[in-house]
Amino acid sequence: MFFSLRDWENIAEDSYDIGFAYIPEPPLWKAGPSDYAKEKEREPQRQEAIQQAKETTEGIAEGLANEKTYEMEESYDWQNIESKDSVVLPTGIFTTRSTISYF
Repeated sequence: MFFSLRDWENIAEDSYDIGFAYIPEPPLWKAGPSDYAKEKEREPQRQEAIQQAKETTEGIAEGLANEKTYEMEESYDWQNIESKDSVVLPTGIFTTRSTISYF
């Protein structure tokens, strides 16, 4: 919903205690001759940055193409322990030998 200036005057009058805001539409920007001149001056740096970005991207792509993929098998140490004197917990293995060494 768009408010007219008369609407904003009414809002300002009614909302004096709590506040209000009117933000006008910004004017349409168009490049001027000085903007084109600045762009022309900066063109070598822009081209250099583009070239550097291309080289970086190509380097990353080459690195990824040459990278070996590894598959890891999930294993747990406690799978091989079948002793009656040990307690296997997610945080580790507790054995009767370690209990004796604590006391």
